[in-house]
Amino acid sequence: MRIESVTARAFGPLNGATLELAPGLTVVTGPNESAKSSWHAAIYAALCGRQRARGKPRSAEQRFTERHRPWHGDAWHVSAIVELADGRRVELSQDLNGKVDCRALDLTLNRDVSDEIVFAGSPDASRWLGLDRRSFAATACVRQADVLSVLDDSGALQEHLQRAAATGGTDATAAAALQHIDEFRSEHVGTERSNAVKPLRRAQRRLADAEEQLVVAQHAHVEYLYLVERTEKLRYEAGLGVHRTEEAEEAADGLTRLREAWRSWNATLTAAGHDEQTMVDHGARVEEECARLDRIRALHARFNGVAPVAPVAQDSLVALVERAQAAWQAAPSPRTLDGPTVEDLRAELDALPSHPAGDTVVDEHVRTSAAVHRESLAVAAAHRSKEPAAPSEADTSIQAAVAAGPALLRGLAAELTSSDTTPEVQTRALAEDVEQARHRRREASAAAENSQRRAEDAAGRVPNATVHAGSPLGAAPLRPVLFALATVLLVGGIVVVAAGSPVLALVPIVLAVVCGGIGFTQRPDTRRVDAEALAGAERDRVDADNARRSLHKAEHVLAAAEGRHAAAVEQQERTRRTRAELVARCEELGLVPDSHELSKSAERVERLNEARTAFNSWHAEGEQLREHVDRTQTALARALRQRGADVADDVRRSFDEYEMRCALNARQAVAAARRDALRQSLADRITVEAAVREATESRARAVRLVRDASLAIGQAVTDDAETDALSAAITRWREEWDRQSAKAHQDHADWLLLTSLLGGADIATLESDVIALRKQNEALRTSVAESRDNADGMRLRCEELAAACSVRMDEMADVDALVKEAKEAVAVAREEAVGLAAEADQAEGALAERARTIPGVAEAEESVHAARSALDEIDQLARTLDLTRTHLARAQEAVHRDIAPVLVGTLREWLPTITAGRYVDASLDPASLAVRVCGPSREWRNANVLSVGTTGQVYLLLRIALVRHLTAKNEVSPLLLDDVTVQADDTRTSAILELLLALAERQQIVLFAQESSVLDWAERNLTGERHAVVRLAQVPRV
Repeated sequence: MRIESVTARAFGPLNGATLELAPGLTVVTGPNESAKSSWHAAIYAALCGRQRARGKPRSAEQRFTERHRPWHGDAWHVSAIVELADGRRVELSQDLNGKVDCRALDLTLNRDVSDEIVFAGSPDASRWLGLDRRSFAATACVRQADVLSVLDDSGALQEHLQRAAATGGTDATAAAALQHIDEFRSEHVGTERSNAVKPLRRAQRRLADAEEQLVVAQHAHVEYLYLVERTEKLRYEAGLGVHRTEEAEEAADGLTRLREAWRSWNATLTAAGHDEQTMVDHGARVEEECARLDRIRALHARFNGVAPVAPVAQDSLVALVERAQAAWQAAPSPRTLDGPTVEDLRAELDALPSHPAGDTVVDEHVRTSAAVHRESLAVAAAHRSKEPAAPSEADTSIQAAVAAGPALLRGLAAELTSSDTTPEVQTRALAEDVEQARHRRREASAAAENSQRRAEDAAGRVPNATVHAGSPLGAAPLRPVLFALATVLLVGGIVVVAAGSPVLALVPIVLAVVCGGIGFTQRPDTRRVDAEALAGAERDRVDADNARRSLHKAEHVLAAAEGRHAAAVEQQERTRRTRAELVARCEELGLVPDSHELSKSAERVERLNEARTAFNSWHAEGEQLREHVDRTQTALARALRQRGADVADDVRRSFDEYEMRCALNARQAVAAARRDALRQSLADRITVEAAVREATESRARAVRLVRDASLAIGQAVTDDAETDALSAAITRWREEWDRQSAKAHQDHADWLLLTSLLGGADIATLESDVIALRKQNEALRTSVAESRDNADGMRLRCEELAAACSVRMDEMADVDALVKEAKEAVAVAREEAVGLAAEADQAEGALAERARTIPGVAEAEESVHAARSALDEIDQLARTLDLTRTHLARAQEAVHRDIAPVLVGTLREWLPTITAGRYVDASLDPASLAVRVCGPSREWRNANVLSVGTTGQVYLLLRIALVRHLTAKNEVSPLLLDDVTVQADDTRTSAILELLLALAERQQIVLFAQESSVLDWAERNLTGERHAVVRLAQVPRV
């Protein structure tokens, strides 16, 4: 990986600045306050980003935030362009504040490749190097005066060291495997203490639970089949309900369209009628105007312009005549009274009886209590008629079966049936498989020995090399494969154990141990050999490896076949012992050890138990009915007493007497009820007699008024003159007066009418207006005809829709009611469909819940056998885990032995040059990364007790060695160094710079320094395009 440039858009004091980096060694210098440390941190942040996690950040993250957050604004953003070993150019963009807008963009393909390097929630380019942001900071990124931090992160580096040395960069380590084995053994085996709850103790309790669950599973299966049938029926009915709802909706939609068409037609008809009415009104107006014109002409000819004379007023005489006529016409004729008089009615009222005391109708509570009592007596009598036969006692032949119970009998029958079949045929077949596997193993062993001899001979012929099948040349590519295979097999074995099959898990776990051991024992050979001899030796080695793998495969097949054969033999023996135990148990219980007889005995016991249960139920129900009769009798007696009735020992007779007394009281109440009617009749008679007297007086007053009016109009009145004749005379006078007055008024009104009709105009003007109105009337007739034609088209549309909806046109007046009925039918159908669907869903939910929880009959039967063998499997699993842990512990030690020489070799190469020969050798503890050095005198000292400068230089070399060893294959990691020479003198500073320049030929190094000696050296030695010197200026003052 090579960093082309870094842009600090907002980082500490930097804002929108870009730093270009050379592919080799780039020395960045500047005075204090020139942002050298900020640029160093910005490069690291652009490459690795920041961890994205919930909760409070770690202290290191908090310190990074406090130190490098932008001085101005809220944005905190850096980016970088890097070139990978495969030629890709990628732009890394890191949003350090929100940690959301972070991405890695392939600049050639314009494609987001963030998924390749996402680590802890954000892109981390160090993942391309086989590291992560924590290990990169502890090795390749050296901060100012922080070179010893590699010791603080030795635990995190251990994982990368083991992966690099053991598995080629995969995510499995021996330490992690040991921890997983310990956790797995604690969880899946446990201890033998009595209060333990892990599998070892649980297996001892499984057998009794399994026998009980078998009976439960059989009953649950029968109930499940009933639920399946019921659910299917409900789902079919729900489908029919949906179909009916759709049909109802279609009918409602059709009727709605018909109603809208009907309303449109009616609206059109109404509009046409309105237009026609307008035409009629206009025609009437034309006729009125014509009549008006004719009337004007007639009146004008009648009066000839002269107004008529008004009549003489006689208002008082007319008023007197009107009062006389009105009084005579309104005078009532006196009425002749018949029927009982007031005195008769008063005498009859005094003779009526008083209202009776007590109930006149049977009280509803008493009637209900009597009905309940009669019903309880009838139910008790019906129950006595259904008395079943008393069950007989069980005979001696079935007493043992009764004592055992039907569940135990059926369980013993099922176990005897399952133990009848012995796997002898399967055992013989497995024995033949074992013999065949042994034969193939012998052949593979002979072939492996021959291939091993050829490989050893070929290795002996290679000059200056020691080549043998156990430590082949070029074994480095094979070691990652072996470790990856061992990891996969171990994880697979743990998964199989977790699934409940510890025996099956033995094979992959043992193979994982073998592959891991082989991988750890191989060492890469770094010596040079002759190419042709090496190729021949390599071919023989490959043949030997193939032969060994064939032998291992044959041994694996043989072990598996022997295991299956041993398991089958053990199963056959357990079956025989199980049957013997069942026979002994049957004899102990006094039962015949035959599955058919035990099943028949179970059925007889169940029938006997059912008969006893039925008789006991009948007897208990009879007792309940008798108690109910007593309660209803008590309730009836209490109800009678509350109504004031006498209650004797025979409650039913007391009720009959109460009912008869209510009938007598009812008849007396009917007679007494006539009192109110007679009182009303008396009041009515008094009112009628008063009205007759008032009518006689009113007629006398009317006669006097008629005589007075006759005298006033000049009519002769005698004492014996008839009032009707006088009234006729004044009526004739009034009519003659009215005629003369009407004629005078009519003439006056006609004159006023003529004046009003003319309205100040002449007759010629009125005639021209009438002609214009007639033309307008013709135009209205044409418009009405067009409206009628449009209404006829809409009527045809209504008839078509009515035919489609099966509705007659004479029923269209009720179309709103039809639509309402259709919508109600839709609502009813939808409600029924929803109800059916809900019921079906509820049934399906119950079925799914039952299916989820229903225990399997076959599984219950198998669990009895599985419980007996579970303890042996757990013991075998414990032994296997202990053996695997021993091998993995040895493998971890082998990893440390592999890593230490590589790192120490790098330190030995560079240490004498850096220290000017003062220290010539070094040793390393791979677990803690602690370094010891010695001089020519071979006196060893811990590096961390030397001077600060020497300690920093030693651990700088260790960091460079770690970067070289941990970086992924085909990639080269850049080094980011900040003031690593500040504690070195001029000689060692020059040596460090020379070393960095040599390393820069194959990897990119960025060195930040402030010493003038470093700048002078850089200007003298960094020439060409591969190296560069960058000078920084001080940042502006705050």
